[in-house]
Amino acid sequence: MMFTKPVALDRQAHRELLFQPMGGYEFAAGLHVAPLCASEFFPAAKEYAIVFARVESDKTFPVIVLGLNEDQNCFVSANGEWNARYLPFAVRAYPFGAVESTDSGNLQVLIDESYPGFGDTAGAALFGDTGDPGPELQRRLKFLQAHQQEVNQTRGFGAELVRLGLLTERSAEMRIEGDAQFQLNGFWVVDEAKLDQLGDEDLLKLARQGYLSLITAHLLSISNLGLLPPRLQQLKK
Repeated sequence: MMFTKPVALDRQAHRELLFQPMGGYEFAAGLHVAPLCASEFFPAAKEYAIVFARVESDKTFPVIVLGLNEDQNCFVSANGEWNARYLPFAVRAYPFGAVESTDSGNLQVLIDESYPGFGDTAGAALFGDTGDPGPELQRRLKFLQAHQQEVNQTRGFGAELVRLGLLTERSAEMRIEGDAQFQLNGFWVVDEAKLDQLGDEDLLKLARQGYLSLITAHLLSISNLGLLPPRLQQLKK
């Protein structure tokens, strides 16, 4: 997890709060999977393995696999650099985040109060004198709102895969130098045999929704799991 002390952003409680980016990605060093929106599939598939995680028994959401163990990110170096060309939205948004109310649909902004860039001595004010969002927070809010739209669209993609019964659970076993063995469990992938058995109507619907190309990117990305062991070895040097 990136957020260690998530709290709802409040214009009264955080009226005097200042923010300055700290640089580096140490905060994500323990992130072994990250959520991925549909719009991110094509750049992400070039470097990460895209799989699906069960959110509930009948709901799923795509994630990228970042490590072979929990609390381990093979893409963050010892000095806090992110060693990949594409940086997922969820990481770019930190230390801000958002959740959508199931009742009202309104967006609740979160911050990680443990982030060292929050304080009262240096940085940009999140709120102005009148209590309205300052320029930095306005920029962050715009980013989070756009991201949430992407999240909602991606949920529709996951729901369609579940409806069609295309997902199957998989596990993967990998070894690195010294015979260390790693087991990845509990991830879901599109079953190509089930996809081939779909009728023309369902296939056409998937194509028109843009989902068929997303499935292709997902399937092609699975081979990137094999890049994790050498990345882990490099981190240990």
